[in-house]
Amino acid sequence: MSNYLKIARINNWTKQFLVLIGAAFAIYVTKDYEWRGYVWRIVFAVLAVCFIASANYVINEWLDAPTDRYHPKKKNRPCIVARLNPHFISIEYAVFCVLGLSLAAAVDFYIFASVMILLWLGIFYNVKPIRTKDIVFIDILCEAANNIARFVVGWLCVTTKSFPHVSILLACWFACAFLLSLKRFREIKLFASKLDASLYRKSFKYYSRWGLLTLAILFLLAGAGCAVWFFV
Repeated sequence: MSNYLKIARINNWTKQFLVLIGAAFAIYVTKDYEWRGYVWRIVFAVLAVCFIASANYVINEWLDAPTDRYHPKKKNRPCIVARLNPHFISIEYAVFCVLGLSLAAAVDFYIFASVMILLWLGIFYNVKPIRTKDIVFIDILCEAANNIARFVVGWLCVTTKSFPHVSILLACWFACAFLLSLKRFREIKLFASKLDASLYRKSFKYYSRWGLLTLAILFLLAGAGCAVWFFV
């Protein structure tokens, strides 16, 4: 049982803080400080996002197992070293999906739709024939888009009368893309050659250290520019 909980990465639930940031920005824009009216919406929405994130983590670890064995650190993940039952994996994924979508639906349609988008982004990212994580550059943008969905969920917890301005959504997207570029930069340094890296992930065949650093700087500048646009 512990191995099935490990692949759900419940310890990563703290990363769903972007829901709270989205709510904070909505409060800042709307000047609605009557927190009692939406605190329960935020609690339910955060839990819904956590469950959907775990569902995405489950299929991520299961479907990545054949290539994760080439990663110096990820080769010790439960899906590789333990004999996990694929039927139990499917049940675990379904349970997290049902819990997440049920909590989102309990809030309102807007939260449900946003959480559903987060779930589909996980499918597009991990599942063939699309599997955007194998497509150079798109892998970064697609994974970063998850955080736009989290931000929007937080915003809609506070107000459904308006939508986040495109500037703050782009700032969030580029900021997360900046961090993901650095993550890939650190990861690619673990491999002795591009061939080794491409065995782990196809997109790594086209990345280089300097290319990823350049990409990170461009994303950082774009994100900063969009943030200035928002506050102005």
